[in-house]
Amino acid sequence: LAAFVGLLVMQVQSYAFVGLGEGAPAVDVTSEHAILPRIEGWDLTHDTQLAWSDLYGATARGDIFVYRYPGGPGIVAQVIVADDRSTLDRYPIEQCSLFHRRPIEAREYVTLPRGITAILFHDTYEGIPSGTLYWEQPVRVDGETRHARIALLLDTQEPAKPVDVASLPAAQSIVSRFGAGLSERMNGHRVAADDPRQQVDLMLVELGSLTVEAMTRGGGPAGGS
Repeated sequence: LAAFVGLLVMQVQSYAFVGLGEGAPAVDVTSEHAILPRIEGWDLTHDTQLAWSDLYGATARGDIFVYRYPGGPGIVAQVIVADDRSTLDRYPIEQCSLFHRRPIEAREYVTLPRGITAILFHDTYEGIPSGTLYWEQPVRVDGETRHARIALLLDTQEPAKPVDVASLPAAQSIVSRFGAGLSERMNGHRVAADDPRQQVDLMLVELGSLTVEAMTRGGGPAGGS
């Protein structure tokens, strides 16, 4: 987990050369306590504020958090809040993997609650299979609309937790896709039936769904405080 966090802190430095309106969740970028919501049953800790977030604009902010389930996994969360969505799209998470010569092994669009579509992909870091789920959504900062990218990262070395598949969005679709491997594949790589990332996928989608619901239902971390 520590190596994973270290990679996220350094990754953009390595290649530095290169639903809107009042309904959007509210966050307060002046405090790390008001960016991500707390999820029932999970412990949330702030790890570090990213020094390179100005890559996304002078007023952008980036942070690394960890959601930890007692006796279960620690899921790393990277959050970037920027003025312009196009800036977020200019530096996607997949680009970081490819730059570090970690081929994207599989990639899938995933439905989260509230009409949000996320991207789930597989790669391998230092020989450890891992998965990443990320999405973008509008947020309000001091009454102005900005854009957040939330990425959840988990590898197969973390302990697993039970996942209530019935509580997930599009549950049957998720069972058919993740129970037997991802349906959209890149580089011709096929997910093996015994790939341990099947459980990683479910844990990421579960936490992603809970995060979206908590932000929307509570008005966001700042709105719910």
